[in-house]
Amino acid sequence: MITTITINPCIDKTISIKDFKFGNTNKVISSRQDISGKGINVSVILKNYGINSTVLGFNFIEDGDYLEKFLYDREINHDLVDVNGYLRTNTKIFDIETKIMTEYNEQGAFVSETYKKEFFKKLDKNLDKTKILVISGSAPKGIDKYFYKNIIDVANEKKIKVLLDSSGDLLKEGIKARPFLIKPNLEEFKTISNSKAESLEDFVLACREIVKDGVNLVCLSLGSKGALLVSKDEAYYAKPVDVIIKGIQGAGDSLVAGMAMAINKGLTNKEVLKYGVTLATSSLLYEGTQLGKFDDFDDIYNRVAINEIEVN
Repeated sequence: MITTITINPCIDKTISIKDFKFGNTNKVISSRQDISGKGINVSVILKNYGINSTVLGFNFIEDGDYLEKFLYDREINHDLVDVNGYLRTNTKIFDIETKIMTEYNEQGAFVSETYKKEFFKKLDKNLDKTKILVISGSAPKGIDKYFYKNIIDVANEKKIKVLLDSSGDLLKEGIKARPFLIKPNLEEFKTISNSKAESLEDFVLACREIVKDGVNLVCLSLGSKGALLVSKDEAYYAKPVDVIIKGIQGAGDSLVAGMAMAINKGLTNKEVLKYGVTLATSSLLYEGTQLGKFDDFDDIYNRVAINEIEVN
């Protein structure tokens, strides 16, 4: 079983504009609202591919029925802690001409010690049937920088493979607990590496410094330039697949979902990256926080080129 954790779920409001001009009046081409949260997105795309998972984390009771209905309608298992407050709203402005996303993300309501203790009780119960644990996203108010590290420590005791996709201090401290895989983007990577890498070979060497600290796999998302997957002995690079991009939200979460699928199947590291890039690419085909579909897989998978990077 794959279990995902989202402690800061949200409503994503995506506004599509052609040739966005900051400080001026912009004509809205389209807009939509979607329930989101990085771990929730992982569970959604896994469900789209016929794989069941369980969503753990917090819900916010003032408008939490929206999230509950979303998960029930998609038949996604969940065991959430109900917290006082509202779901945060994240506003995304997507320029359909430049393919650039501008984001305005709220922080999230306060989570008290009582709710945190309840979360760890639910975590302990659900980890007994978990093979892979995906921890994704930001934290609401009241959550300290050690929260993900503490979760990973618990999972490691049960020999569960943890995939961590976060940023800032949550990522820095989480790495210290030695998760199985981390997936930083370039901006996040700069916060955990002193490297000034520019070439693929330099990025591989920088990733290997993190691997030395006990992380088995580092997947470095290079955005429009593709992705790297680096272990102690292997390094693979995937070029981006040429598709018509309708939205970029959820692509990183889909990358994580694809890698979780492949790891769950016991596939090679090369296949782990190929699955990840396949699902990430499929999500680019849809607006807002809509995610890739099962019918997309074969065509995109056959177009993903994986190259091994050899570094002396």
